Amino acid sequence: MLYLKERGMESLDLGGYALNTTDEHMQHINEFKDGFNGELVEMSNYISHSLYCYRKLSHCLNPHAQVEEENPQPDHRAHGRFIETIA
Repeated sequence: MLYLKERGMESLDLGGYALNTTDEHMQHINEFKDGFNGELVEMSNYISHSLYCYRKLSHCLNPHAQVEEENPQPDHRAHGRFIETIA
């Protein structure tokens, strides 16, 4: 984080946050992110990075095909983004 701060970064997006999850693995990930004392920013249009890349790649390979819409927020995935302010 010091490296980013030295280069003028003011915040760091730590990715998804599984709000109210009962999945123990996701709870541990949330606890790790909570340790940075950042800010949870809720997003209703969150999709995973891999799904975003898949859609972009599919469009590049076949620009006239329609990519099937998948649920961007299945229950086991994140429901927001965890943003850490670099102090």
